[in-house]
Amino acid sequence: MTSTLTGDACRKFFNRNSPPIGLKWRSSYWFITFVVALGLATDMLVYTIIVPVLPFQLQRLGYHGVSGLTGWLLFAFSGGLFAATFPAAMFSERYDARQSPLVLGVIILVGSQIMLMEAPVYWLMVLARVLQGIGSTMVWVVGMALL
Repeated sequence: MTSTLTGDACRKFFNRNSPPIGLKWRSSYWFITFVVALGLATDMLVYTIIVPVLPFQLQRLGYHGVSGLTGWLLFAFSGGLFAATFPAAMFSERYDARQSPLVLGVIILVGSQIMLMEAPVYWLMVLARVLQGIGSTMVWVVGMALL
């Protein structure tokens, strides 16, 4: 008896005949452009923060040869880009999925930025930069495909 009442309540609440809430404005050109632009701005912030901030962070952690280590962090970002570009493009085209990979890419970017800021050791910074490259790829590839 309980499952029938719950099922009826769910059917009334999630009416399959009506469109989702906010479908009109969420599928508008201005909103999609805004979301992609926000993702790209977040990506550019993540990419450019390494040059002015990270050398001081590495010095604070006691590392020597800071310019070389910063270069390797830039390379780690490029490695993440290289590794994820083709799979992200294939997934977004094969399954015609745009929303989930874009949101996942932004979440990866935010999480990896926090990981980079709080990393106490260099190898964790490298891992964060690789994740930033992967998230960046998802935002750029899926965002441009969405536009």
